[in-house]
Amino acid sequence: MTIELTNAQRETLEFIREFTRENGYPPTHVEIGRRFSIWPNAAQCRLKTLVKKHAIVIDIATARGIRFV
Repeated sequence: MTIELTNAQRETLEFIREFTRENGYPPTHVEIGRRFSIWPNAAQCRLKTLVKKHAIVIDIATARGIRFV
């Protein structure tokens, strides 16, 4: 099944992949916001949408709890 993402969502997902690959852990909302020049709350909204589209899972009990599906 192919997930349909907007350009912004696709770029965010790719940033999370690259950041995680380079650092060994996923970025925070603040780091995502800095990368895309958006508020951390807007970054959180992008993440929630990626969860709804089954592209990622967020473990709220863990710091930096973004995981790929």
